[in-house]
Amino acid sequence: MKYYKQFSGTPNLYLLALLAGGACLGLTFRMDEIRHMLEMGVCTIFLFVIAGILWKGRSHYLDIDRERIVHHGFRHWEIRRADLVGVEYGRKGWFDDRELYLKVRTLTGEYSVDSGFLVNKQRVEELARAMGGGLGIGTPPQGRW
Repeated sequence: MKYYKQFSGTPNLYLLALLAGGACLGLTFRMDEIRHMLEMGVCTIFLFVIAGILWKGRSHYLDIDRERIVHHGFRHWEIRRADLVGVEYGRKGWFDDRELYLKVRTLTGEYSVDSGFLVNKQRVEELARAMGGGLGIGTPPQGRW
């Protein structure tokens, strides 16, 4: 089953950032003062960077099937289900704003799932069940969840 990131419902959101960036670029050359030109230039760069991130995020997915787990996000990895040793999920410590996490352990190493796939607690549990549920290797979180 394929899972997509949290902005997959609005795949053309990058167009809004591109449009706003283009408007800022146009306004940059219409300003009279250098200070205002620099401010609009920074705004333009910022919006174009956001558009690039949103564009790249359109192709992110997590594909879980019987034989393989394919993570195509900011980090790309692919593992065989036969190599799977454990799935750990929960919340990070207090310093990380109690952010959700999901780690997959294999014989060769440990792989983290991008936070964009981990929308809420139920989604994390669903992904953990899908990855290691048939093997019985999902580790429930300790303490408050």
